[in-house]
Amino acid sequence: MTSVLQSEMIILSLFAFILSALLSRIFVPMVRDYAKLKDITVAPSIRRSHSRKIPVLGGVSIYVSLLLTLLIIFPYLFLSAKSENSIQIYYFGFASSLLFTVGIIDDMYGLKPRFKLFFQLLASLLLICSTDILIIDNLYGLFGIFELYPIISCILSIFIFIVFVNMLNLIDGIDGLASGFSIVALAFFVIISFFSVNYVSLILSVAVLGSLLSFFYYNVYSVKKIFLGDNGSLLLGSILIYLTLDFLSFDNTAILLVGNNKILVLMSLFSYPLVDTIRIFAVRILRKKNPFSADKNHIHHHLLRLGFSHKRATTFILVYTCSILITSLFFMKQNINISFVILLILAVTIICFPTFLTKNDSGTIGFIKKR
Repeated sequence: MTSVLQSEMIILSLFAFILSALLSRIFVPMVRDYAKLKDITVAPSIRRSHSRKIPVLGGVSIYVSLLLTLLIIFPYLFLSAKSENSIQIYYFGFASSLLFTVGIIDDMYGLKPRFKLFFQLLASLLLICSTDILIIDNLYGLFGIFELYPIISCILSIFIFIVFVNMLNLIDGIDGLASGFSIVALAFFVIISFFSVNYVSLILSVAVLGSLLSFFYYNVYSVKKIFLGDNGSLLLGSILIYLTLDFLSFDNTAILLVGNNKILVLMSLFSYPLVDTIRIFAVRILRKKNPFSADKNHIHHHLLRLGFSHKRATTFILVYTCSILITSLFFMKQNINISFVILLILAVTIICFPTFLTKNDSGTIGFIKKR
């Protein structure tokens, strides 16, 4: 890439960010008013901390802002950069739009889990098997495994896809957490895509980042609150898994930033939803409950019980995510398995620590006593 093209991409990225942010500022209140008018809302319940009906079409404003931005930016990008991964972005568009549509139907009418899983599998096959590019074919020595057999690679990639498209929905229990976590992850992909000279992912990351800002404000700070809904969590999940698979498969120069352990850096970035999901599933199974049953045993629920507000709990988790991500960079040239064990112990210890604490009637925080 020439310095002229790099300068053009920086300007194009700034334009994409500003355009998507402005469009989001227009569409978020419009979508909120429409959802409220049509009563597409979430009512208060024992599992929810809000006391009134909240519109749940936040993903619509993100999708529309992102779509309009990409329709304007991408034609110029493909002509100027002659991107090699232009084909896979179309498959990504179909897959993410499919999941977004499924999310809207689920928010409006409700869908059984098996139907949602069917469409998630369909989207994964469309994106992963059709391109034969966005696939995890190497674990870079993790657990002593390097290159994978094609069938194992395909199954693993589909499994990871399903996990990612659901993880934001699983952690979307307090204001700003799912969108705030997505902002942190997207910021990482903006940086890594730029240094990888992967300008398609750069523009996509920047455009999604801009489209999230207004939603984040309305979700966290405004009295005119709006939730992501399944449509938003599935959309953002599909975007994050695309960027993750693209980063793993892209022949890039980001190795200078993350060393040979780029898969470990990604695991650190997504450690909060991964650790929380594995922990909650294990607890439910040990209690002989359906692992997919809803409860208030997520880590963010424990933070609320300790007296954290939604903002403080979200901030705590986002600071943790940034900290564990930065820490992982210090291990970029170390043995991947030793680094994995150290980071795993560190991540689990920090993020699960609140689950062992309780707040008594006097307001003092202490360890939970065994009965």
